[in-house]
Amino acid sequence: MSEPTITCPKCKSEIRLTESLAAPLLEQTRVEFQQRLSAKDLEITRREEAVAKSTAELEQQRSAIEIVERFTEMNEDLDRERKAMTKMWAKREQQIQAVVTSTAGLYGDLQGIAGKAMIEIEALEMPLLADERGS
Repeated sequence: MSEPTITCPKCKSEIRLTESLAAPLLEQTRVEFQQRLSAKDLEITRREEAVAKSTAELEQQRSAIEIVERFTEMNEDLDRERKAMTKMWAKREQQIQAVVTSTAGLYGDLQGIAGKAMIEIEALEMPLLADERGS
């Protein structure tokens, strides 16, 4: 087996790599490789930390968005309830007005029939002007 050789880039002559000549080159190569490997490991660790940080921030953002979505849903539910209650109140108000109007009409009819013998119901009486009462 022949010994390994390298060619000198300047003089183009072949140089035999003996153990004493190759050892420092191998050591230098090993040190450079270890440095590059350490740098790559450090870069990978930094990237993993950045990804973990970004993931945590995204999780917080998603939580905040979910909270906003819940409040939006609650607000929409409240609006629907408000509309439904307003509709029901308007219906009740019309019913009460119809009953009051009917009662007032019945009271007027009874007053026409009974005259002064009928008991006055103050809520159904028409308010008189202040100067007509003699005040």
